Amino acid sequence: MVNCIGDVYLIPSSGTGAMELAVENFTRMDDKVLVVDTGFFGECFYKINIAHGRNAIRLELPWGRAAKPEEVINALKTNIDIKAVFLTHNETSSTIVNDIKVLASKIRGVSDALIIVDTVSSIGITEIDMENWGLDVIVAASQKGLMSPPGIGITSIQGSLKGKAFRIGHMGFITSNDLLVAIAAIECTLKDLGFANGGAVNKFIELRRKYEV
Repeated sequence: MVNCIGDVYLIPSSGTGAMELAVENFTRMDDKVLVVDTGFFGECFYKINIAHGRNAIRLELPWGRAAKPEEVINALKTNIDIKAVFLTHNETSSTIVNDIKVLASKIRGVSDALIIVDTVSSIGITEIDMENWGLDVIVAASQKGLMSPPGIGITSIQGSLKGKAFRIGHMGFITSNDLLVAIAAIECTLKDLGFANGGAVNKFIELRRKYEV
């Protein structure tokens, strides 16, 4: 579904738990990180980083518009020792979609920082291509675009990070029955949407061609 050739973790948590896992596992205490804040969930990523002792630089942008590549690049050039960039793909609080493909390409041109993306409300809805876009980590959850009950946090990782997720974030109040129901529902959703056999990227291209004016 997201063209990931690395590891995919299903964890007993909310989407926020998956965000916390990404911070806790792929950055270290006092690491300088850049959080691109385009709404409530960008702010959430910033607060999680602060709570975990990261030196978080907050690029706070007006609600209602997407991040511009030059804004992110300027922040990286000002802070050349950034270890990770945190982005939100679809910001539900302000109804904007950041162009992760373009942003990741521009980031790669000036920095080797990890690119970590919140795709909680975009997975299953719009195209995500970890391999070709150069994304290191994405976090997601079961209850939005995957149309399943809450209870499953999803973390996909690429490249050198393979095998390095060890600590799970806040689990919340989730029972084993919740997990089984959510996993079964995700499986049904993947089949219904035509993503069951790894054809997600081609599926999104097909839909775009069908509906674009």
